[in-house]
Amino acid sequence: MQFGGRRNGRVFEERAMSRPRKLRMYAFAPGVWLLTLLVPLPASAQPVMSEDADAVLKRMSDYLGGLSSLSMDYEADLEFITGEGQKLQSISTGSITLSRPDGLHITRFGPLVDSELFYDGQTISLSSEDINSYFQMEASDRLDVAIEEFRVETGFTAAGADLLLTNTYEALNEGVVTGDHVGSAVIDGVVCYHLAFRGKDVDWQIWIRGDEQPLPMKYVITTKWMTGAPQYSVRLRNWNIDPQIDDDLFKFEAPSGAKRLDALTVDEIGEIADGAQQ
Repeated sequence: MQFGGRRNGRVFEERAMSRPRKLRMYAFAPGVWLLTLLVPLPASAQPVMSEDADAVLKRMSDYLGGLSSLSMDYEADLEFITGEGQKLQSISTGSITLSRPDGLHITRFGPLVDSELFYDGQTISLSSEDINSYFQMEASDRLDVAIEEFRVETGFTAAGADLLLTNTYEALNEGVVTGDHVGSAVIDGVVCYHLAFRGKDVDWQIWIRGDEQPLPMKYVITTKWMTGAPQYSVRLRNWNIDPQIDDDLFKFEAPSGAKRLDALTVDEIGEIADGAQQ
């Protein structure tokens, strides 16, 4: 349904924003609390979505998909489990600039290797000056398809890639079992809807601005099938929905002396592995 649906839009927004989902707290580490939704997993394969959660998610998707260009900064936290069972967190930051249908530029500043991704409607290039190397592949002239092609080919996933698609609603709903509106939260001074979704192997949460620009502000994925249920979390800020973009931003020119990789190897924390050089 469209946001507001059969209700008065303003009444719906106020009621949804102020009504929290009942929560139960479990301690799982000293000083840390896990918020668990009191929602039983249904026997049916059909997703059980609250009207509030569905409407807010659809509104965000329609808004994002309708933007011809956008840019934002991000901070991503990736949890991983060591061989000794210790959970650690890798932090990366960067920026994303998108111009539909055929322009994408992403920077990533990681703990070991910094990198840049370029897409110009024909080719995807991933480059790192730190290891003086780059990887390049031909791609579809449609951004949505190109993102998936790159992920399948390399295993490399751009920060919040699902949120860059034209139909984010459809992509995010794949595999969802239940979805609900948890309540509200303030992120960077903006009141946001907090939505939570469950799947068989993966749970995820998203915080979406509750004003006239329903932009995602935070996105968390919990991988339940892995020991320790590690999480991937990305915070999005400094949104610009009408950036002035130079088309040269999406064009990649290999630096002098840089080595072209025949294959791309990415380690468990998302870094380009130096050993991938051919």
